[in-house]
Amino acid sequence: MLSVILALLLMPVVLCDMLKITQFHNDPGLYFEGLGTVKLNTAEWKILVYYDLTPFASEMKSLSTGLQSLQQMCPVIQQHEMCDMFVSNPKHIKNELLQENELFNNRRFKRSQFNIVGNIARSLFGVLDGDCAEEMSKTISKARIEHEQLTSLLKAQTSIVDFTINVIKQDVIGNQQKIQEISEMVEKINNDVAKESSQLKNSQLVGLLSTYLVFSAMNLQRVESEIISVLTDTHNGKISPLLLSPHQLGEEINVIKANLPISHALPTDDENLIELYKLTSVKGAVTRHEVIFEVKIPLVNQQSFELFKVVPVPTIRNGTLIAIKPEKSYLATDAHRDEYILFQPEDISRCLKPKNDEYICRNQRSKLRRNAVTNPCEVNIFNNHSTANCNLNKIIGSTVWTQLHHQNRWIFDTTVDVESSIVCGTETNLIIIKNAGIMEMGSNRVMKNHFITLHGHFEPSNSIHTSYVRFKDIHSVLDNIQRQLIL
Repeated sequence: MLSVILALLLMPVVLCDMLKITQFHNDPGLYFEGLGTVKLNTAEWKILVYYDLTPFASEMKSLSTGLQSLQQMCPVIQQHEMCDMFVSNPKHIKNELLQENELFNNRRFKRSQFNIVGNIARSLFGVLDGDCAEEMSKTISKARIEHEQLTSLLKAQTSIVDFTINVIKQDVIGNQQKIQEISEMVEKINNDVAKESSQLKNSQLVGLLSTYLVFSAMNLQRVESEIISVLTDTHNGKISPLLLSPHQLGEEINVIKANLPISHALPTDDENLIELYKLTSVKGAVTRHEVIFEVKIPLVNQQSFELFKVVPVPTIRNGTLIAIKPEKSYLATDAHRDEYILFQPEDISRCLKPKNDEYICRNQRSKLRRNAVTNPCEVNIFNNHSTANCNLNKIIGSTVWTQLHHQNRWIFDTTVDVESSIVCGTETNLIIIKNAGIMEMGSNRVMKNHFITLHGHFEPSNSIHTSYVRFKDIHSVLDNIQRQLIL
């Protein structure tokens, strides 16, 4: 008996969430489900980010010079076997770099494999057209020496950032100088290697020079790897912090804010750098002297619109389900309900989303006025205007369920009474679904009938935006579109 009581006490307690069914009128209509807000992407700010390849080429030259000096010393010093061992590691790395650089340089301007300006690399990193990249290179070079050019770029909503310092470390320059100094010392004493003092000094120089050469070769590998990593991130649509650090992005945001026209704004809070990183797009290319990236930050119009998903609400006529057929699947309107923009699903899929209920969409659609002579059906119904330009659709079947954008919400319409079971934990209830309506179900409920099985899903609490349902008298609709009714 005690064990039974303990088992009952230890059983999980299931608190059943709500189940709400709201019946609709027996007239066709449209349900405008509030999704959030939409702003129009009317312009963009370009940031030309470049990596100067000159330091890389300079260090490669320094590495080659140092290796040449080291190889000249090995045959004439007493510990030449150890010297050869010192040479092998940096030489191996250098050969790998030379092979990659040879491929890189030979094909850079042939629009081929390793050149991201070319076709194959464009599919890998791709992205900036070759002519465009060369033009950007000229623009960058000119802006670095002419203040007027930089001012002109700002007016064109473009700025320039050097990310060389993000990759090249300060100690690299010192390392190149050390290699040069040691190589010069080697040259001075190379003619006197027979002396014991020179032998000792050369042995010390071999060890010291080989250390610096290994460091230099490894650094070149790191630089090349980081540049390729940035290019790969570019291909995946991401901006590497090496390309534009948070500090640099913050500085660029200040530049943008100081030069933006009053009609434009940043797409999100300028302090939210993480969101700004997500909203930017980037393309890359390699030219003769730089690796260049074009970073684009979308700019939005100050005006905000409410976005609705347009869902037909069927009704029953002579035992058949019929519904109004909207022209578009999404409708956006301003706060005054004076202007309207219609979107298709593919338009919305291309919009940027800083948050789940915020959309940034390209300004490619015409704005409609509420009192225009002719407006699409959904705009007229939203404003309770005439349905003269609406079409009706005949729906095959006796029952229809439409999943809404928000979790655990469905619109239903049925020509027959549908007995359904609702299960929550160990609790089971029977209900009758009839006519048309909207059902909201808790996350821990399951509804089942011989037409469909619906599972509730957990959804973190989000902002719920106002939705509207508009109905039109079935007879007035039929009178207006008698000849267009799809039978």
